[in-house]
Amino acid sequence: KIKAASVSLENCAFSNDIGKDKPTTGEFDPEHIGVSKINMSVKDLAINKDTLTARLKNFSAAERCGLLVKKLQADVTVSPNASICDNLYLETNNSILKSYYAMRYQRFPDFNDYINKVIMEGHFDNASVDSKDVAFFAPVLKQYPAILKISGNVAGTVDSITGTKLAISDGANIVKGDLAMIGLPDINRTFINYENGEFYTSGKGILRYAPSLKNNPNINIESITHAYFKGNFRGYIENF
Repeated sequence: KIKAASVSLENCAFSNDIGKDKPTTGEFDPEHIGVSKINMSVKDLAINKDTLTARLKNFSAAERCGLLVKKLQADVTVSPNASICDNLYLETNNSILKSYYAMRYQRFPDFNDYINKVIMEGHFDNASVDSKDVAFFAPVLKQYPAILKISGNVAGTVDSITGTKLAISDGANIVKGDLAMIGLPDINRTFINYENGEFYTSGKGILRYAPSLKNNPNINIESITHAYFKGNFRGYIENF
């Protein structure tokens, strides 16, 4: 057991470079971790066996891949199976998350397959999430640039995620309701179960996630100025 009333770090660094291959530029690689410019202020730090808890008053850092933690405040718990931030405020390169966020996993190397193995749980209040920030961990999302405004509850892995009481907007589309999606990040192979829903979109909004429809000879998607759906939907994007 270890306890500390307060801990502070100024301009520190941490590296864990164990991989033989060179890291890919712009992607997080757990075999080539390089964190610099670490500044941290912690209260009530405790380590009990394999679990760390603390009141993180402020934390900032820069990772080798380009990810910046501009500001992080939370009541933190880190164990071999979960990383939890309660009373959260997180500001990264282009995103701000507030309220609660947790990542659950069988073991830390599950981050090598973030899309399929890391279970996310979030309770968000007007969060702003830029897909470019998530793409450091899930590079395929670089193909789908978007800034999402999110309120509601989210749980699951990237490839099998469920949201309840959602209100999501990317500037071109607005989604409200309860939404389960299996198959992301490939939207064309994603099974959708959408209940109690309201969906506002346009031709431009549809093509953002289904660009292949632009060449569909049966309908001029781009000419749709606005579309509104209320109700339930179950199927694939092509079933709409």
